[in-house]
Amino acid sequence: MIIQMSAGYWPKQVAKVLNQTLGFKHELIHMDDDQIEDYLVKAIRQVPLEEFIGLSENFTQNAVREEAGQYNLFDENGC
Repeated sequence: MIIQMSAGYWPKQVAKVLNQTLGFKHELIHMDDDQIEDYLVKAIRQVPLEEFIGLSENFTQNAVREEAGQYNLFDENGC
């Protein structure tokens, strides 16, 4: 099944497909379309995006960092 993300309220469609195929239960499934935007705005505010994308102080201790090194962008002939 293809769900067009540019269509209005696609998260509800995804929730319905997941419910039908996997038994996933979510309040979006039975929500009226005119309630979904407010619901999503409130739900997104609760997501710790700073931690997810690495902008929080808690993230740096878990970050994998590459050692500084020399990179040779040329082959042995200097090209």
